[in-house]
Amino acid sequence: MAPKVSYAAPWSNALLAISTLATVLLLAIVVLGLLVGPRSNPWWIGSMVVMPLAILLFTASRSVRGYCIEGDRLYIQRPVGHKTIALAPLQAALVNPQAMDRSIRIWGNGGLFSFSGFFHNPQLGQYQAYVTDKKRTVVLTFPTHKLVLSPADPEGFVATVLQARTHG
Repeated sequence: MAPKVSYAAPWSNALLAISTLATVLLLAIVVLGLLVGPRSNPWWIGSMVVMPLAILLFTASRSVRGYCIEGDRLYIQRPVGHKTIALAPLQAALVNPQAMDRSIRIWGNGGLFSFSGFFHNPQLGQYQAYVTDKKRTVVLTFPTHKLVLSPADPEGFVATVLQARTHG
């Protein structure tokens, strides 16, 4: 079996700024909810305390931490619930730093700890992203879908993925 190869998912300055600002805003809402509002009202507590904390916890738990290739499998590493992708049906793997340009988010996260979910743009059509740096993007093309990832070493990642696909 091929050795396990891991790639970090470094954060871009944009992701760091968006995540920091959104976290501060959500925590400010929680503090205001606890200090200002009617703490005995369950609707107030739910919307001003529970909801912002749930958003932070959920997005943090689903953030992209890295990518691991082992055998013929790609693992998208997240704090909770790693995603596993079989590489056997992979048709192409290309470094494309413009992969997310002009994208519209269909469903997902637009920058709180990652850019992840379903997106669409004129270049790729619909695709799924697990990205932390939009300028390090790699496009993996499968028969039924496309994935966009952002490993620290895009060229090395592509070489490893293509080798894993053929040698498993």
